[in-house]
Amino acid sequence: MIRRSPPFTLEMRDAIRTGKKTQTRRIVKLSDPTETYACYGDDGWPETVDHYGKWRRDRAPYGQPGDIWAMAEPLRRSGSGMVVYAEDGTPVWVDGLETTSWRWKRDNLTSMQMPTAYARTYRLITDVRAERLQDVSEADALAESVPGPGFLNATDSFRSLWDSIYLKDGHGWDANDWVFVYTWRDATADEVERHENRGRRREGGN
Repeated sequence: MIRRSPPFTLEMRDAIRTGKKTQTRRIVKLSDPTETYACYGDDGWPETVDHYGKWRRDRAPYGQPGDIWAMAEPLRRSGSGMVVYAEDGTPVWVDGLETTSWRWKRDNLTSMQMPTAYARTYRLITDVRAERLQDVSEADALAESVPGPGFLNATDSFRSLWDSIYLKDGHGWDANDWVFVYTWRDATADEVERHENRGRRREGGN
């Protein structure tokens, strides 16, 4: 299945395109903390995580291994009425054709409003798992973010990045929430085409 990717900042989208970022973490959200969900381990048998954090991988909101992400990007109307990517003004091409008609009443679309058919970057999900935030390894922190100036290691850099996004909402590093961990690689043109064809068959009822 082709799915819209989670939202990423411009900096993170650039890191994904260049291969510097191949992993992301998103907070596990349970409607009721006392709910119990089955968790399946590496051997395929059910197991539990803890009293409040039982989870099921198929509840991961952004897809499963084998799904393809169409990277979500903001769009805008150009001066000539074309659909272009907001960050660099590059025209959007769909099915080999440059789009020329902006069909929305507003002049801008957020990344999460972008039609998946308008994507220009695709990634194949290779793994989805759940873990405590602070269980991130140094290698996984490197896959999340490149250490910036003043940081001794990738984990410290990732901790600072996480707090800059989630601390204000009470989900900072010290909260040590359960998170879904998504890992991906580049999707080939053939893989994207196969997924698109499957989607067309489902829509056609075949």
